[in-house]
Amino acid sequence: KLQLSTQLSASINNGALNTVLQKFSSVKIKDSTRFQIDESLREFYPGSNGGASGAGVHIQFEFDLLNGRVVDLDVTNALKQDNTDAIEKKTHINPGDLIIRDLGYSSSEVFEHIIEREAFFLNRLTPAINVYQDGATEKIDFPTIQRKMKRKGIRQMEMPVHVGPKRLPVRLIFQLLPEDLIQKKLTTAYRDARRDKRTLSEASKSRICFNLFITNASSEIIPIEYIQDFYRLRWQIELRFKAWKSFYHINKTKKMKKHRFECYLYATLLLIMINWEIAASILSLIWKTKRRIISIYKFFKTTSQNISALRAAIIEARQATNYVLTLLEISSERLLVEKRKNHCAPIEKILSKNIAQL
Repeated sequence: KLQLSTQLSASINNGALNTVLQKFSSVKIKDSTRFQIDESLREFYPGSNGGASGAGVHIQFEFDLLNGRVVDLDVTNALKQDNTDAIEKKTHINPGDLIIRDLGYSSSEVFEHIIEREAFFLNRLTPAINVYQDGATEKIDFPTIQRKMKRKGIRQMEMPVHVGPKRLPVRLIFQLLPEDLIQKKLTTAYRDARRDKRTLSEASKSRICFNLFITNASSEIIPIEYIQDFYRLRWQIELRFKAWKSFYHINKTKKMKKHRFECYLYATLLLIMINWEIAASILSLIWKTKRRIISIYKFFKTTSQNISALRAAIIEARQATNYVLTLLEISSERLLVEKRKNHCAPIEKILSKNIAQL
């Protein structure tokens, strides 16, 4: 298999964003994307039988938000689960890392390892993990907490708790959802329960009324008012997956033999990652000089329309300089995130704060 992460580690050296995020040695954001491929490749890339094809690809991707460095890029069949990947690669976690992932990667085993490594995690609370009161054996009484917050008009609170079979100490952050959203989520939950022929417990219904986050980072490191903004940094990776599929069409392949398919897939990924490295450098430079964020989605759209220029840059060094400088000029003029009235993107909100403010 082509070792893309090894190839890229020796490429462009990005300057880290000088922000409050540098309280961490790295801010690692990870997610995965799946897509179906031709049925003829099912032997090599088996997938679920729920779609048009029984063959599929699963790409695991992780990067460090501080400097844009690719931490993990792994291509497997579509049957491999996120929690399996998290357990297999838990040794990649280093002291001081902040790990931000979605529910699919959550497990007590991984959380325990992160704590042992003196690193930090920020996750949504998965229903599969039991939560206990600090210093007690009783489970958290979610219905009582919901009623208390609603009665007192509290929208957000936190408490020290223990999670999982080994009672790992964490902060649990409660964010009470608006009533209309609660009713919408309860309607969906009741429908799913009827379909599965089960009943919803009072605790389950109460948990639906909250956004629930757990972290082992202290309130001095991530204050409660920034928990949601920090977690929303995870959406940076969703934007990248969307761009890969929309502009580089990584999920659209014709029927072909295994080796040809893999050449196409890895070549496309390599093309994306070269532009990824350039984007990370430009993002850092524009933030330092203009305090503005470039739109990664717009950036990938632009580079996908200029593949011939990148090809020339790879062949001739002089063209490489021109290519990067042209992208820098375009980015600073036309690819900035648009400012909206009374709205600030989570990444821009966090980057605009300095350490003293937190």
